[in-house]
Amino acid sequence: MKSISFLLKSSAKQIIIGSVGSLVAAGLYLMALRMVNLLISDSDAVGRNFLLLLLLVVSSTVISIYLSNYISRYYETKVHRMRLKYSEQILRSNFQRIESNKFKIVPILQSDIGRLTNFARAFSSFMVAVFKILAIWIYMFFISWELAVYTIGIFVVVLTFSLSILPRFDMLERKLTELRNTLFLGLHGLLHGLQELSLDSSHRKRYVNHTIGPESKESAHVATTLNTLTAFQSKVTEALILISLGLALYISKELIFFDDATLLLFLTLILFILPSFGNISVFFKNLKNAEVGLEQLRKLEIDYARDFYPIKNEPLKPESKPFIELRGVSYTYEVNDQPQFSVGPVDLVVNQNEVLIIRGGNGSGKSTIAKLLAGLYKPDEGQVLFCGNSITDENLITYRDLFTASFADSFPFQDLGYIKHDRVMELAEKYIDLFDLNGIVSINKEMKLSTNKLSMGQRGRLTLLRTLMEDKAILLLDECVANQDPQFRKMFYTEIVADLKQQGKTVILISHDESYFHIADRLLNTEAGQINELAIV
Repeated sequence: MKSISFLLKSSAKQIIIGSVGSLVAAGLYLMALRMVNLLISDSDAVGRNFLLLLLLVVSSTVISIYLSNYISRYYETKVHRMRLKYSEQILRSNFQRIESNKFKIVPILQSDIGRLTNFARAFSSFMVAVFKILAIWIYMFFISWELAVYTIGIFVVVLTFSLSILPRFDMLERKLTELRNTLFLGLHGLLHGLQELSLDSSHRKRYVNHTIGPESKESAHVATTLNTLTAFQSKVTEALILISLGLALYISKELIFFDDATLLLFLTLILFILPSFGNISVFFKNLKNAEVGLEQLRKLEIDYARDFYPIKNEPLKPESKPFIELRGVSYTYEVNDQPQFSVGPVDLVVNQNEVLIIRGGNGSGKSTIAKLLAGLYKPDEGQVLFCGNSITDENLITYRDLFTASFADSFPFQDLGYIKHDRVMELAEKYIDLFDLNGIVSINKEMKLSTNKLSMGQRGRLTLLRTLMEDKAILLLDECVANQDPQFRKMFYTEIVADLKQQGKTVILISHDESYFHIADRLLNTEAGQINELAIV
């Protein structure tokens, strides 16, 4: 099974330590049970036997807890590294694919990896339980092989029953996973559409009842069925054990004679073994649950991480002009493999140290062209060139690193520790003051912003602050001041952009602010996926 393979891969040391430790804990536990028997039968050494019992029980418990902590910590770390691995791979994979399916990624990285965590946690308890059961069975054979065989038979019946309903658990877990992913998308819309939904009661009711409601109701139904099946497994297991014990008592009284002391000892041993039965049942349930989680992760790897960009990228050599060029570039949006909207073919040159403004209506293709320029989108046809270098998978990351970007919906990152150049604090102080954020936001020694929980306008300024602090050669600013007040927009266009140009930066602006088009060196217009240059008035 894939889950077992996940546990065993590169884990020989941990498995050996866990097995040996579990065997020692089980041996001590077995000796403790022997002390219980001596307490009953030997009245001359009650005090000594009790102290030995106490020592053995404490020792076995401490070893079991240590093993649980040791194995859990190892596999929790393994799962943690897996989450980081997938996160890194996703960020190195095809941008368009991630952008169109991003709502599926978070539930997988959070919930499905959590399934592996639960499975790994159950594994340590499973190992201790197996060795404890084996130790008790060995002890039982020394007392009565008939009752020992009978007890093993009970275990086989219980285990067979538990394994027989695992496919049902598997089916329900898969169904619940599908519903969870759909429900997550609906809840995401609830938060991001909060303003619109709050303003229209009909829209609000419709969204809750028809977008969230069906998946939520079905999820509740499937979860209830899953919980009922879990309770059914637990209670039927208890019933099988109790019936088997009753049958054992009947046989011992009517068919085969066992003295009361032997029966009492066996009943005591079975009571000690019952929690271990439960741990083994939980392990196999978590095993199927982990299979579902692993399948989701493998699917994520196939869907989003099959075309990695190399970590070590080739350098870009300034071979010739122009600075940036789109040469015959076309790009088509597809939904369910059907083309919906096309941009291009586009021929465009961006000169070094120029301010370029791109305007156009919604859906005209301006943001798509900007993402093609920045290397976020890969052209279906044509070439993107930088100083004569054709941009390929081998140098794409190097090319992207030349850009910094701010979008209207950019996330206001709080940790800016990745910015390493010498002017970082100088720029931070400059723009915090210029953006009127003094007393609202500060940056500590670890380069973390004190807060990002601000108004929409202030969050936009935080995003612009990060962009400017990066101090890169090319700035792509897509409606980055659309939500700002007129005074700030004026300051941005007339002071900040002018200062950037004076520093030798190349600034690509996507904007509708016609009052400030005059600050551009060139003005481009997009319409129906095509682009043309306009005269600046």
